[in-house]
Amino acid sequence: MFISDLHGKRLSPRFLQRIDENLDAVVVGGDLTEAGLKEEQVVKNLERLSTLAPLYFVWGNHDEYWGKEALARLLTHMGVRVLENQPAYIPSNTGAVQLLGLSLRESEEDPALISRAQQSFTIIAAHDPERLEPFLQQKTPGLYLSGHTHGGQIRLFGWGPRPKGKWEVIAGSPFLISNGYGTTKLPFRFGAPSECHVITICACEDERRR
Repeated sequence: MFISDLHGKRLSPRFLQRIDENLDAVVVGGDLTEAGLKEEQVVKNLERLSTLAPLYFVWGNHDEYWGKEALARLLTHMGVRVLENQPAYIPSNTGAVQLLGLSLRESEEDPALISRAQQSFTIIAAHDPERLEPFLQQKTPGLYLSGHTHGGQIRLFGWGPRPKGKWEVIAGSPFLISNGYGTTKLPFRFGAPSECHVITICACEDERRR
């Protein structure tokens, strides 16, 4: 499961009960928090997500505003794996899948990370879709996950300040930009509904089924 841009929005038990999949992992794509948010709300959301599967986290810009060091301590205390230009391995019935979580900004480590990701199919997660461009340019095979844009959050007659979230295939690899779950600045959405994604990865010969 991929969920991004909560910004502290409450995850209701009823919402989580609708996710009846047998999940291997929950990837939180940044902006779990925002400035001024109470810690108890962050804890509550993490506790509820952790009932679904092990949690993995990549940094968003609003997480830095909340306090990166404080959040890092909280995440570690709650057993969340924080990925900042680091890989993790998600067990599956066909072998472990590599999950690579990227830093918020480009890094001198990127060439080594690209090389690592090119060695096998990799889930590559970053908060900002633009952060994934160096990997896409090198045609690194994998599944790309991102958020950040909120789909524009408010769209009128199809127009919004940022493009709507989408799922597309680039250079043979699926690429997701999520509208995200929460809101910021204005506490509502229009034309860009909240969303999270449950994704099934299949190993099969028929490329049309990927």
